[in-house]
Amino acid sequence: MDLIIQPSADSKRIPSGEQMMIPSGGQGKRKQRSCDDQSANEQRNPQVEQATLPTQDEGSLHVRNSASDHAVSSKVSKPKCIRILGIPKDWSETDLLDALETSEWSLKDTKHDISLYPACCGDNLTALLSLESHAGIFERLKPHDVTYVPVTAASGSETILTIDSRFYDLTPLNTPKGEIIADVVAVTGLVGHAFGSWRNRDTNKMWLKDFLPIDVQGFRIMTYGYNSNLIGNIVDDTVVDYRRQFIHTLCNARRGIEDRPIIFIGHGLGGILILQALLHCRNGRQYKQLFAATHAILFFGTPHQGMEVEELCAMVKDASPRATSKYEILRDLERSSNFLNTQREDITNLWDSTLMIDILSFYETKKTRTVRKSASGSWGRNGEHVEMVKKNSAQLFWPSEHRIPVPSDNIGMVKFGSRDDNTYQTVLTHMIRWKDSLIGRHGM
Repeated sequence: MDLIIQPSADSKRIPSGEQMMIPSGGQGKRKQRSCDDQSANEQRNPQVEQATLPTQDEGSLHVRNSASDHAVSSKVSKPKCIRILGIPKDWSETDLLDALETSEWSLKDTKHDISLYPACCGDNLTALLSLESHAGIFERLKPHDVTYVPVTAASGSETILTIDSRFYDLTPLNTPKGEIIADVVAVTGLVGHAFGSWRNRDTNKMWLKDFLPIDVQGFRIMTYGYNSNLIGNIVDDTVVDYRRQFIHTLCNARRGIEDRPIIFIGHGLGGILILQALLHCRNGRQYKQLFAATHAILFFGTPHQGMEVEELCAMVKDASPRATSKYEILRDLERSSNFLNTQREDITNLWDSTLMIDILSFYETKKTRTVRKSASGSWGRNGEHVEMVKKNSAQLFWPSEHRIPVPSDNIGMVKFGSRDDNTYQTVLTHMIRWKDSLIGRHGM
């Protein structure tokens, strides 16, 4: 859980009744370079400065509260990653760089690396652009939004690129070779980032992009992001909205391939979102194919019975007392909440014994530092070390469930630093097993 504090904003509280209804082209060049934990909230608001609660990846960043003042201080600058959408399918990396030269987004004299992948839906390409000298580029990005950049190709044709750093919705992470056997969809957690939350802080490797496509061929790998910030750009961002957007985004990416198997990976709240979506898909006729296509789910630190939220609730109420929707989400995630109790009851019979569904539940064995308000009024990740998601809460206790301890805290448990990481090897073992079983089942 990578925590981000932003300027406060009004939010509308969704009726509790609705929320509680949820439970009933060729290989591109892949120059690997890190993409930092980040989101669109890295941009400065001219009226109210933004702040980011420090994770173990970041520098010393704080938010200082007064009657009407927020302030931020930072002491690090790491490589950042931006996403470029809408690239014509016949463009190469050189074509993209040449086209950017025709705009104010020229990368000349900027140290960078580009990876080009087929877009998750449509015929275009998506680029992940890692920048080590990024100040000028990031000043042009719109906070919480996308930037549209008209460019001209060498042929003289014009196109409009969409550039952002928030990574909302689906982002491709590989170019599958040969026939695609299954889709792998990773969903980040509370206040997470669809790319940065899976990246190791020491090696700068993002295992879903840098390891898994090499070790297992035939999977289309994607990461999903959504606005789960606790403070700031939060209007109407509720669990209901998360679920709806997730389902429709998956449907967009699976047009014409609705029967292709899906392997879900969820971290924290991301695991809850996956279950919420599958419950809705099972009960709704128009989405049943998504439910039927689910082959396996990997849960990392998912709080099926709740998590430690008291300090987070205090922070939200203090830093943005009108952020009622986020406060309600936190209360839904607290231990023994009615929301989670209802979900656990509803998922008991989600799959019957005739369906082949694999569940892997990973639980942390180290405590996670929580947030605390200092005497000066700053909120930071300098509170006590707590069991963010207790072992029992991270497990479903289903007969066929695989239960795996991870020697890390809740934040670091999905940031594998190398292919030798034992938890990654466990994930890989099951991914290979699932690939073999799918090939045998479908005669590929």
